[in-house]
Amino acid sequence: MKIMDYCQHVLGIGHFFRSMEVAAAFAGHEVLFVEGGEPLAGFQPPAHVRRLLLPPLMMDPEFSRFQANGRDLGAVADQRRRLLLEAFREFRPAALIIELFPFGRKYFRFELLPVLEENLAQPRRALVVCSLRDILVEKENQAAYEDRVLKLLNRYFHLLLVHADPNLVRLEDTFSRVADIAVPIHYTGYVVRGGDHRQRARQRVSGRMVASSGGGKVGADLLEAAIQAVGGIRDRELSLKVFCGPFLDPNARTRLQTLAALD
Repeated sequence: MKIMDYCQHVLGIGHFFRSMEVAAAFAGHEVLFVEGGEPLAGFQPPAHVRRLLLPPLMMDPEFSRFQANGRDLGAVADQRRRLLLEAFREFRPAALIIELFPFGRKYFRFELLPVLEENLAQPRRALVVCSLRDILVEKENQAAYEDRVLKLLNRYFHLLLVHADPNLVRLEDTFSRVADIAVPIHYTGYVVRGGDHRQRARQRVSGRMVASSGGGKVGADLLEAAIQAVGGIRDRELSLKVFCGPFLDPNARTRLQTLAALD
């Protein structure tokens, strides 16, 4: 089976790795993984997953405007729209998985809606699946937001996958109109990287702390504060492991390394 998996990470990298784990689970099938954020250099996907890198579009830390690495935004948007539609037509997937949209990524409607309309016009349509995280961000006008989501979801999609444990958090906790969703909703549980999780549990070490800034574009101040705070605690059993992320500014990385060396 051919599966097309669309993921757009705009600031962090959690969306990318969750979507990639979903793609990795389709071993034995052919997956075209379409990504539109800043590429992760050196990342190697599973053998059955082929990556299509759209010209990158990111958001500034305030999520107020696009960033295109200095390129003209209009030209980048036109190129992305064309490349995505061409890939859909040529690949002809049996299933199209779209991460977060229409619950998020509304600014990427310019490239997603042409593909979704193209699919509607086909006599044999791809199964369109929304891949959704556990907790949604509260909106200023929640009613208008939910109305927009429902119109798009019920028109274009066939299935909603919620990557959460319903015993911990449910979609209706952050989206009030779940009863108006016309497509099936399936809770997958949380998506984590492969491995023996029982072995990981046995490797827990007392006194170990972890601080992470995700992709690293923001959060350097948090990591610096964590290093300084741990340095002031007189406990030989306490240790801190810091994950900076691949997009951390080099100067900030050097400062964090210097602070850690002083501890």
